[in-house]
Amino acid sequence: QGSATAPWETYEHQTYSAGVEDDFRLSDKWQVTGGFSVDRLRKQTGGSKTSVNPIAGIRFTPAPDLSFHLALSRKSRFPSMRSLYGTSGGNPALKDEIGTTVEAGADWRGPFEGSLAVFATEVEDMIYSVRLPTGYRTYINIGKASVKGFEAGIAKSAGLIDARLSYTFLDTRNKDEDRGLDLVPRSQLSLVAGLGRADDYRFSLWGVAASSSEVLISGTKVIAPGYVVANASFEKYFGMFSVYVKVDNLLDKAYVTEPGYPMASRRFEAGFRLRLEPREQ
Repeated sequence: QGSATAPWETYEHQTYSAGVEDDFRLSDKWQVTGGFSVDRLRKQTGGSKTSVNPIAGIRFTPAPDLSFHLALSRKSRFPSMRSLYGTSGGNPALKDEIGTTVEAGADWRGPFEGSLAVFATEVEDMIYSVRLPTGYRTYINIGKASVKGFEAGIAKSAGLIDARLSYTFLDTRNKDEDRGLDLVPRSQLSLVAGLGRADDYRFSLWGVAASSSEVLISGTKVIAPGYVVANASFEKYFGMFSVYVKVDNLLDKAYVTEPGYPMASRRFEAGFRLRLEPREQ
């Protein structure tokens, strides 16, 4: 119902997914993974589609604290009800997105935890959000797109303190138009840190630093500048009950992730939580 006086509209679709996957240990150091899924989308309008998606991988563990992996997978992503039938920007002709990914990586657990993954993904019928001249967003399929890059992270826990630093680099390409994907930063650095005891309190600090990105608007390239945003929270526990305060955009930075649409300034929030099960000690 678009307004109180507008008629009601009803939409429905069905999604079905079934799969099987198993690990096979060849030796103490080698393990392989194999499986597949069958995914089906049946829309109210715009047709139906069935996809068979395999997955295969191998892991080598030369030492208890070190492992390497190589994986190949194909996955379906169904469009959401909103992207198909939303009043302001739905597109019932959307197809499901199919992505094929090759990934190689390593994990290490020593005095700290470290991980590195290099990947390349080829996407068919990528579901993409674009803004209309009216200001509303709609969704389209890009015929072919690619995403290549790597992710690296380190984590450390020591007493009451824990922290994780991660970095992501992305090289994207809209192959239909021979340019990068809109509004995808090439570099992004994130930090999550905490101080506290599971039975008493927790202070958390997290943030992200993103490089600039660009978008094509009416044939003109527009830049969205890079930004740094920090957030913080404090929570005090009383058994299954807790109270908290949180501050988003702690430094009250003015920034945008899309030109012309500024993100929120500093925001305060306070509240309480009641858990049905006690916290783990």
